[in-house]
Amino acid sequence: MRSLAASESRIVSGAPEKLQPIVLALRSLILSVHPSATIVAWPRQRIISFGLGPHKMTEHYAYVAVYASHVNLGLYHGAHITCSSVSLDGTGKNLRHIKCRAIADTKVPGLHSVIRIAYKERSAAIAAAGRRRSN
Repeated sequence: MRSLAASESRIVSGAPEKLQPIVLALRSLILSVHPSATIVAWPRQRIISFGLGPHKMTEHYAYVAVYASHVNLGLYHGAHITCSSVSLDGTGKNLRHIKCRAIADTKVPGLHSVIRIAYKERSAAIAAAGRRRSN
């Protein structure tokens, strides 16, 4: 498993103690799907973001966001994916999330699948954008 960057460590250590294992478990889960993910952390926003490159809204597919009483596993383009095994919350144009209040929430069946689907969706979108630019 990849070690935490300093900016990621600040987010984890700044989270309420009961949420720290949740942040680490979600990070581990995402990296189990995409071990070479580009990780960008924003300590002020308490967000760790994962993608295929450094650009948040076009190249990233998932994020872990720390709140006072829960941690969100967010999907930047979750509105555009379908996964019957997991319920995604949110009503916006793109973003969807899953609230995790306990470590058991990180072991929900289908969580791995929804991350894999989000990763594949972003990979396909980036490839399609590259084909459009080259034509």
